[in-house]
Amino acid sequence: MLKAGSLDRTVRIERQAEAKPGEMDIRWETVATVPANIRMLSGKEVLAADSNISLGTASIRIRFRRDVKAGMHVVHGDAGFRIKAVQPDYAGREYVDLICQTDDFHLPPRGNDESD
Repeated sequence: MLKAGSLDRTVRIERQAEAKPGEMDIRWETVATVPANIRMLSGKEVLAADSNISLGTASIRIRFRRDVKAGMHVVHGDAGFRIKAVQPDYAGREYVDLICQTDDFHLPPRGNDESD
């Protein structure tokens, strides 16, 4: 059983909004605000476009749900994560692990962030 205390952060899950005719900017809309556990798995610095950028990989565990897909974003405070893979617990249907990546260039636009 997933312990409530282990989900000690609040995150916002976002998906890309439908573009309106003539709209050029990518907009994100909130799917859900949920409790989560965030574990940073690795980090490195790489050279891209003649500048150093930081890359991080995280595992974010949330309660079981079926509406989260790769390509969505997770936002916690001022940190943004791109969901690269979704690993549901089909046997127990208790949690979903979101394998995410964060970097200096692909953070979602800041709005009404959750902070804790």
